[in-house]
Amino acid sequence: MSGDSAAEGSGRAVGQLIRYTLRALPRSAAVGVGLVAGAWLFGFCVELIVDFVLDRVETYEVPRPDVSTFFLLLGAVVGPVTAGVLLVRAVAAESRAARPREVRPGRVGGPGPIRPAPEPPATVDDVPVTGLVADALHDAAGQLAPGADLTTGRVLVALVRLDYRLDWQRIWLVTGAPEQTGLASADDSPPASAVRPDRTTWREVRLSPELTEAFEVAGAVRRRYGYPTVDTAIFTLGLLAFRNAGATRALLSLGQVDHGRLLGHVQDDLLRTRLRGLRAIIPAAPN
Repeated sequence: MSGDSAAEGSGRAVGQLIRYTLRALPRSAAVGVGLVAGAWLFGFCVELIVDFVLDRVETYEVPRPDVSTFFLLLGAVVGPVTAGVLLVRAVAAESRAARPREVRPGRVGGPGPIRPAPEPPATVDDVPVTGLVADALHDAAGQLAPGADLTTGRVLVALVRLDYRLDWQRIWLVTGAPEQTGLASADDSPPASAVRPDRTTWREVRLSPELTEAFEVAGAVRRRYGYPTVDTAIFTLGLLAFRNAGATRALLSLGQVDHGRLLGHVQDDLLRTRLRGLRAIIPAAPN
């Protein structure tokens, strides 16, 4: 069994290496061809200038230098070498970015637990989100009925639709597809004690209490681990941080995975790292 797992892991690594190479090859090849063509063009221009000067100052026949051929040969050596170096560096950078790593909390969050503020501000506009997360929030808000609150399920569906770079399929393998779980229509229904009489807003869009908590948790993760902004993966952690959120209940509804494992998959497959000490912010997070 372990041999099969090792073979599967090796095959997956080779497949990823091939994908990274094919992705970086066009740019590297273009640089190589550009260097060869640029070297020849430079040599050709120099040759024209030399010929022009000799035609006007020489008093006897002098062999004309073949400058363009020299530079073409020089470019034919330098171009492929440069393209190869760029290709290797691009593939190595892709491999490092895709490799899961352990992140330790920085000094920003301090050593103690971080809890969302008991009294939220009137808005959460000060949480710095990426443009893609902002687009997803706007997209989800545009589908709301008048007077309705924006919910965690709708936002997560919008993130999945817009951020196609992430490997969402690995999440659906353990939760079921969003269509099966009813993710888009999942309501945020908190206990009565958690209902806030005055709704928080984001850019004048009313948020459910669970979505407000998602903003607070995502902001706390960003501060504690030193991320410059809240990206899709970090915001997804916030959306699924608490069991009573509509998005969490929908993804756990088929009973194929528990809450802790779901948060582990979000870290491994979307964030591509395990955040050390995440339980200080999200109690259900795995060790």
